[in-house]
Amino acid sequence: MKVIEELWYGNLKMCEREVPRNSPLHKSMNQASEAEEKLAETLNEEQRKLLEDLMDKHMTLTAGLECDAFTRGIRFGMRMMMEILDADDGQKL
Repeated sequence: MKVIEELWYGNLKMCEREVPRNSPLHKSMNQASEAEEKLAETLNEEQRKLLEDLMDKHMTLTAGLECDAFTRGIRFGMRMMMEILDADDGQKL
């Protein structure tokens, strides 16, 4: 299937990706989870709820920033392609 068809049928989900085990990102994610768990253990119930709320808001913010970066990257790439395909740039092939 072509990329456009994959998008149409919902087979491409750019926001969902596997993080390879033993990669630096995987290690950082594990360290962050461990730190959050250690912190949560020191908090009372009300403070734990505040931490959960903070983490939920942080995840929402992160997802929004990733979406923005993805969108900007696609737009930048398309501008590059338009420039490359521009036959009026004075360059001879």
